[in-house]
Amino acid sequence: MMVAGTSVPVVPCRLVGCIEALRPASVVPVPTKITIRIGAPLSFADTPQNREWWESVAARIKESVFAL
Repeated sequence: MMVAGTSVPVVPCRLVGCIEALRPASVVPVPTKITIRIGAPLSFADTPQNREWWESVAARIKESVFAL
């Protein structure tokens, strides 16, 4: 919603290893390697400002993050 129709780039990022570092039932983190993966910037300058397109923007960002 905030980037639709603007020239502000969205950079998809994904942290890998966080679940191993702190399991859901754990209280204390375990030392482990955590990696950040950074994708190519996405632009939504030509995207109209309406709910249908906001959902499209969110879906595209989500797909980009999961592809990393």
